[in-house]
Amino acid sequence: MKNLIVIIFILSLFSCKKAQEHKTTISKKVGSSKTLSEDSLVSSRSHIDKSQKANDIIWQGTYHFEASNRDEAKTIFDITINSLKDISVNITEEGVKKTYSNLKAEEVDKEKIKINYNPSSDSMGTIYLEKSDNEYYISGNPIYFINPGNNEMPLQKIK
Repeated sequence: MKNLIVIIFILSLFSCKKAQEHKTTISKKVGSSKTLSEDSLVSSRSHIDKSQKANDIIWQGTYHFEASNRDEAKTIFDITINSLKDISVNITEEGVKKTYSNLKAEEVDKEKIKINYNPSSDSMGTIYLEKSDNEYYISGNPIYFINPGNNEMPLQKIK
């Protein structure tokens, strides 16, 4: 009977040792995949950062738009984009200037951004800038009300 207990004890030790080796192997695999996952995240973040910087460079600059409505009331938009997370919009309507700063743009697609400069005005506080080849356009409800029937107008990129 003592021999049987010794054999069971030895088998149990052997089994525990194999289980520990197996656990260590699994741990290493999980650890290495965790590292791969972390590396992938870093690589993905790096790709996003590069893409963001490229978009910032594409849109970076000063833009100007002005138009008069039927009553000859002039509206002027001066937009400065340092990055898509650092935008200021100056609007002059009938001689009254309003400044909106610390704005962020939302990418609508590769060639178009949305700037919500006055959230309290619903869609009247939102403009879109679009790039087509080397031309720039401004659109949105504020532009439409200046020139009804024409939602998209040329925008000058000054620098």
